[in-house]
Amino acid sequence: MAFIMMQKERIRKPCASGTFYPGDREDLMAVLRSLDFTPDGEMEHKISPAAMIVPHAGYIYSGRTAMMAFRYLRNTNARTFIIAGPDHYGTTNMVSIQSSGTWETPLGSAKINREVAAGILKNSDNVVEYELAHLSEHSIEVQIPFLQYMFGDNFTFVPLSLGTQTLESMMMLFRALNEINEPYVLISSSDLDHYESDTVVREKDTELIKTVQSLDIDSFYRTLLLRGVSACGYGSIALFMMLARARRLKTRLVHHTTSAETSGDYSSAVGYLSMLAYS
Repeated sequence: MAFIMMQKERIRKPCASGTFYPGDREDLMAVLRSLDFTPDGEMEHKISPAAMIVPHAGYIYSGRTAMMAFRYLRNTNARTFIIAGPDHYGTTNMVSIQSSGTWETPLGSAKINREVAAGILKNSDNVVEYELAHLSEHSIEVQIPFLQYMFGDNFTFVPLSLGTQTLESMMMLFRALNEINEPYVLISSSDLDHYESDTVVREKDTELIKTVQSLDIDSFYRTLLLRGVSACGYGSIALFMMLARARRLKTRLVHHTTSAETSGDYSSAVGYLSMLAYS
């Protein structure tokens, strides 16, 4: 859980390995393989996502929902991924980036795209270089093994930890993303409603998901507030919506579930969503 200086390269050690996902390489690969299956009629192979929403809980709870979206990345030629997720610890009130170095998982090292990260830093006033925000945060890290499973070490990424998720701050960040010339896929990391009964979670999630599918960003933020939907990475979902609107993309709801399906606890559940935006 520390950054190590080695030949001027910054290396982030995993904080969620052994808890959110297996800490052993072979065990982790076995889990990912077990999640990577396609029931008949479930996957449309022609879809190549430009953006996706995926959850970030422990793989035992939300791994299947996440994998159901990640499988579609096999259809894209993009090998740069911008991963935006919430700062659960409130480290800063800005968007924190790490602009160079590698992140380690049991499957190896994933390299940060220095050029893309530098462009985001240059073009946004609310993005800061702050590695400490990533140190103990799992919402971005848990997505990396899925990418390593799909592409080995043949990809780069940029981590964006959202210490602010207001509509205004996400609009500022999106303007910077819109300046990127290199093809990329946006990965928006968020769980949905938290720690209410399974029935209430599903009701609130369903209402919020409708606003996401409609790409009505004002309605999305209004529903979060008025219905009290505790989606932790709502800012990343807003970025997904902004990108889809700007590029006139279609959306596809891939999967929605709750933790109750795994835990059996229907009195206190968390909602998980996977969704794609594509042309």
